[in-house]
Amino acid sequence: MRSFFAAAVTLLAVSCFAADKPNIVLIVSDDQGYNDLGVLGDHIITPNLDRLAKEGARLTDFYVAWPACTPSRGAFLTGRYPQRNGIYDMIRNEAPDYGHKYAPENYAVTWERIGGMDTREILLPRMLKQAGY
Repeated sequence: MRSFFAAAVTLLAVSCFAADKPNIVLIVSDDQGYNDLGVLGDHIITPNLDRLAKEGARLTDFYVAWPACTPSRGAFLTGRYPQRNGIYDMIRNEAPDYGHKYAPENYAVTWERIGGMDTREILLPRMLKQAGY
């Protein structure tokens, strides 16, 4: 999955040099069904989203990496499965922070990964910035 993600960003970067850079509008929603927009046939009126969908590229055949929003967002931002990026459960405000209890050499995973995603992960915004966005 990571190599696919890197290839997609590389293709995006190469295409940017050949022509004007396209605008990227990423809309992330939670618990949205496939037909929940007017452009896809729903009764809900979404004229601005419908116009964006008609004028741009619609990517409609994707699946989430996990059946919960936090791990899916982490997978999207890193291009890595939740099992690999360290976020495989919901992150809640009341979740305890155990980082202060362990010395780096005694922590089972990595010190950088306490509390979720490894802080060394390269995320989509950085990749887009490197591509000139």
